[in-house]
Amino acid sequence: MVYKILITTSRRPSQRVRSFVKDLTLVLPGAFRFTRGHSSYEDLAREAIHSGVTRVIIVSDMRGNPGIIRAYDVLVNPIGLKNIVSIIVSGVKLAREAGHSTSAPIGVNVLAVLSDESSIAEEFTEAFIKAFYARVYHSSLAENSIVASIIGLGRDTVKVTFTYRGNPIGPILRLRRPHVMIKDD
Repeated sequence: MVYKILITTSRRPSQRVRSFVKDLTLVLPGAFRFTRGHSSYEDLAREAIHSGVTRVIIVSDMRGNPGIIRAYDVLVNPIGLKNIVSIIVSGVKLAREAGHSTSAPIGVNVLAVLSDESSIAEEFTEAFIKAFYARVYHSSLAENSIVASIIGLGRDTVKVTFTYRGNPIGPILRLRRPHVMIKDD
């Protein structure tokens, strides 16, 4: 099953945040960008329902750079969004800055997460599974999936790189765990 993910920004995003959303869209299978404008959370939920989307990702900025990625479940009754995962972006190298491909591979419908098995990387793996419908990496997924490699850099920080068939694509991320990353139901 291919999930659809709507990705957008907070209101009045910087150009760098818009570029980051474009990069994120190409590494998340089933994702599409939505220009938010003045849309409220309820408006975003209505658009998601209309488009058959079950997950909304909102990227907020901090001083012109991507600051927080929040994943939301789409609620139908009452119409709205429920925050399920929050991740702090402490650094990003856009695809064009890293010299990586900036075009999405065709026909890819799986994001596979490969962890270095450190406790922080495992925590981010769980967050990616919940937020982006990712799967834990297995060699059977290698051929036709985008692989997000998560490497622990300390107690609460990871580095994430994306590859497709061994070739780097998309942004390089440095992510930090907030006080509460995965929200309880």
